[in-house]
Amino acid sequence: MDTKNEPDDNHVIAKEENFLQKIIRISEEIFFSLILLSIVCFGLLPIITRSFNNLSFSWTESLSRHFVLWLALFGAGAATQDRKHITVDVISNFVSERIKIGLRLLAGLISTCLCSIFFWYSIKFVIDERAYAYESSVFPSIPEWIFEIILPIGFFLLIVRMLIVVIQDICLLFKNSNKESL
Repeated sequence: MDTKNEPDDNHVIAKEENFLQKIIRISEEIFFSLILLSIVCFGLLPIITRSFNNLSFSWTESLSRHFVLWLALFGAGAATQDRKHITVDVISNFVSERIKIGLRLLAGLISTCLCSIFFWYSIKFVIDERAYAYESSVFPSIPEWIFEIILPIGFFLLIVRMLIVVIQDICLLFKNSNKESL
């Protein structure tokens, strides 16, 4: 049987993953762009309205602060996925590749634990905010916890992305250990 013309299952799966990753990446970039554009527009709106009408909107600053929080947490998730987050590489120039992977794995596990703690406390924070039903400083008809829901969502996404990075490092560590044992 000639298998040259039949697609390899792993190749098809890799193509589907690449397509899905591209869709996620494009969606994230559109989302980041919209939030950044909103921050700029809501920052300029009071300046423009004060210049022409002596009118001020009190809600724009608060909304911009909430959007910065959203941008920071989603941006951290994207940076983690691409491994472009801030790292301290003092030791990595002096150790073998296997130790580098091990150190990255350790840092990933610690980061995942810290994000898990932040996730837990952010859930408690949002529950408390909801229980006390503070009025929003952005729009009085919308409760404040609606804008703060990004905290548990963002930390959960960070946990998931860090776990993916940790699993990749574990696979890489075992792949390198198998190469060294051969």
